[in-house]
Amino acid sequence: MMISFPSLFASTMSSIDKIPSLCVRGIGEVWKCVHDFVMGIIGRIKRCFMQESSLPLSGRSVHGPLNLFSFYRGIEPNNNGVSLDQILGWDDFQLESVHNYIQWLFPLEKPTAYNPTAPILDAITIRAFCEDTALKAQLLRSFRRMLTFYGLQMNEATKTISRAPTFNARACVWLINPAGHHNFLRISRILRSMHILGHPDYSASFLTIMRDITHREGNGIIPGATLSFWENAARPTS
Repeated sequence: MMISFPSLFASTMSSIDKIPSLCVRGIGEVWKCVHDFVMGIIGRIKRCFMQESSLPLSGRSVHGPLNLFSFYRGIEPNNNGVSLDQILGWDDFQLESVHNYIQWLFPLEKPTAYNPTAPILDAITIRAFCEDTALKAQLLRSFRRMLTFYGLQMNEATKTISRAPTFNARACVWLINPAGHHNFLRISRILRSMHILGHPDYSASFLTIMRDITHREGNGIIPGATLSFWENAARPTS
């Protein structure tokens, strides 16, 4: 069969036109494989450097890399970008009006709907707080600040807690005013967290003064169910 020159020329040029597109597509696929490989290596290296080798991976927040140990050691802020020192430096009005810090100061073993990204305690985290004197000291700083917020004071020698001269003024905020009764939940959290994180004696002292306030200034204000909840929070777990 005879093939004319014009048709042969046209067929040849069509094949040549396809070569660049095939090369480009092949190079693109190779580049994508190389890119994915390199980015995978970089990601692994970054994760290695981000993890604190001296700290267990427990105590981390539900979302994000922020770490409860780092927060309490002043290495990094919480997931709202606020450090421990900043929170403890807030005035009483700010401590009353802001609601996403208390879960960081006094973490518990279960998540809370009020702050779902707050850290959750596990056995390793609890043991670290109980055994690390620096962490225990920092936790006591948080405890003292909240005592001041409630108008209370602590005798460091006996670890007993009593009403401070500011108690009546502070009670108007968190006890007398119904808008401040969310602090009853905060008190439960503080009692529980202090107890399980190595300060059961301070938790017991806090419960003692709260019992007294319930029967005196809080009579008819603090429900009996709330007091029972506080007592359960400070009770040793089996």
